Amino acid sequence: MLLNEKRRDLGFDIAARRHPHMTFLGNPGTVTEVQRTDLVAEYIGQTGPKTRKKISEAEGGILFVDEAYRLMLPVPKATNNDFGLEALEEIMSVMDRGNIVVIFAGYSEPMKRVISSNEGFSRRVTKSFVFDDLSNEELAQIVHVKMNKQTAECGQPFVWVQVA
Repeated sequence: MLLNEKRRDLGFDIAARRHPHMTFLGNPGTVTEVQRTDLVAEYIGQTGPKTRKKISEAEGGILFVDEAYRLMLPVPKATNNDFGLEALEEIMSVMDRGNIVVIFAGYSEPMKRVISSNEGFSRRVTKSFVFDDLSNEELAQIVHVKMNKQTAECGQPFVWVQVA
């Protein structure tokens, strides 16, 4: 997309822009989704094994860490008994092996804590996708497309009414 933008800026003819839509396909179990509670334990010595178990379940597939910023507390506890960083380090330790793909998801601002918590994070996680919020008009367009597709599939007419 960036290359096409540069070529367009230089005056080259570019084919119609295709949207970078994606699908994640696979059999059940291809993606193992985890959250903080699936990785972080309450007592010393329990987080590592708990996290390694989830990593093992995701071997050969994808480990999707939803709300990954929850691994890093905004303000460290004075008692130093939060083990989110330990879970993150366990995940980081297997990322270079090549038999698991890890996707960290979360809100942009809080994710900065995760990214800065480990100097190897940026080296290992080289792709970031930012999903901008959709406007009401864009959401309405999506509904319109979906309804038109449904009409085509079931043969039932659908009347689109735009509300001002």
